[in-house]
Parts: sequence; C-alpha cells; structure tokens
Amino acid sequence: MTSTPARPAPTSSQYVYIFVRQDIPLEHQLVQTNHATWSMAARYGDDDVPNIVMCGVPDEAALRATCSLLSDCGIAHWSWTEPDEEMNLGFTAITTEPIVGARRRALAQYKLWKPNAPVAQLAERLTLTQSVAGSSPAGSTTM
Repeated sequence: MTSTPARPAPTSSQYVYIFVRQDIPLEHQLVQTNHATWSMAARYGDDDVPNIVMCGVPDEAALRATCSLLSDCGIAHWSWTEPDEEMNLGFTAITTEPIVGARRRALAQYKLWKPNAPVAQLAERLTLTQSVAGSSPAGSTTM
C-alpha cells in the first residue's frame, strides 16, 4: 500500500462554508457535500488549506434561501444538483469560496451540521422562510 503525505492542517483565517439539506439520507448528505466541495476546489484552485464550517439546513427551500443570501452578500459559491434522475435528490449542497473576517458575519445565524438532526435546524427555518418571502435571513447585515 502506498501512502501519500498528509496535507497540512488549516493554516489561515480562511473559512469555507458547506451547506447541505438534512432532509435527505445521511449517506447522501456526505456524498453531496463532497460533490459541491470538489466542484468549488476544481474551479478555485487554491493551495491553502482553509477551515471548514459544515452547516445543515432543513430542506431544499432553505438551501435555495441560503444560495440567495450568498449571492446578495457577494460570496462566490458552487451549488450541487444531483444529476442522477433515479435518485431524484435535486439541489442538495452548496460550498462557498474561502472567506475571511467580517464577511463571515452574514453566515453567523446558521447552525452547525449534526447527523440526523433536521429538527435541530427548525430555529433557522423561520428566518429562512422569511428570506424566501423577501427579507434577508442575515437581518441588516450587508456586504
């Protein structure tokens, strides 16, 4: 067996946020986040090792609201829609560009991902639902 050298631990103040729907099976959550992250990494091409913040959202509507918030805040992001029509998962995950400092405030209301815990995300559901209706889940935060 050949081993490859380990990549260094995160060395910067950069953070990559990964958002995933928690209304899909756990094994799909894991795979879908990797698809989104691989897509971002292939396009971004940075050799730095950022910190990772994994956030769970309750469903596709909340993920779409997150996508809108990222766009409104000028945070580049890569969305993943599962192409396998038989699985019928649709839009499943988002990964952001590496961000630093005050730009992170726009994402402060999101809950960290917890396995099999869509109920833990219900506090954010109201905020995200309001976002779909036209207000920002980040409140008055602007970028």
